[in-house]
Amino acid sequence: MNTAQRFFTVTLLTFCFTTPVQAVRSPTDTNLEEINHHQAGATAALLLGDHTFLKQGEIAVSGHAYLSGWATDTLYGAWGLSLQAGLGSHLGVGLSYGYTDAQLHTRVWLLNAQYSPLSGPSPWLHLQAAVGHQFLDSSESGNVLIFEFDNPWPVKPGNPQILLDDMTWTHGYLNVLVNTQLWKFRPQASLGYVRSYYSWSGHEVPTYGGLEAGPGPAISDSGTIGTVTWALGLGLELGPVRPFVGLGAFSGGGLFLARMTIVF
Repeated sequence: MNTAQRFFTVTLLTFCFTTPVQAVRSPTDTNLEEINHHQAGATAALLLGDHTFLKQGEIAVSGHAYLSGWATDTLYGAWGLSLQAGLGSHLGVGLSYGYTDAQLHTRVWLLNAQYSPLSGPSPWLHLQAAVGHQFLDSSESGNVLIFEFDNPWPVKPGNPQILLDDMTWTHGYLNVLVNTQLWKFRPQASLGYVRSYYSWSGHEVPTYGGLEAGPGPAISDSGTIGTVTWALGLGLELGPVRPFVGLGAFSGGGLFLARMTIVF
């Protein structure tokens, strides 16, 4: 590993594991359904079908930055780090870590596998599968207020405002990717589906008096939600350095992603 590769890897690790301390806050126009769609969409960005397909014995380290929208004009981001390994001409595996600021600040670990059913040195069709665990960042516990269904004013019974203590997701991801090689360029298109099981717990904020009256009774809930994702992107192969940019969409919003990969 040369000096540039060491610097790139250390910078990615520092960037991903450093997060700001949060004060008590109330995200605007936030409910659980929107949160679940956007968190699942940001998790899918850890894959997005654009990971470099490796030869047997090759290892790649990549970092990505992700930008998406909330409602009409609110932007949020996510970033992550991935390690991929080629196990043969048709099989690859990888582990990804990400941090998301999609109204809630969360972290996620994702294990993925890639397989091509076609023969040849550069097959154009790939299948991807992944499982992941996503969880609320520790800085958010007891520091964020959300509504269960919508954001009414004044606050009404039957739609509690929640002081969130914890929230977790378990994701299952399936993706179909088509890509081709044109000189040093690699156009790509992918279609995927994320199925997520979520669980949350917190305290109900009193309708009158708010937090000044102290937290109310403990409440919790769980459920499942599905998100379809698709993406178009363009990769560039410059020896061991392989940048990628892509555009895509999921249930509830669109996205832009940029990834930089170094192959060893």
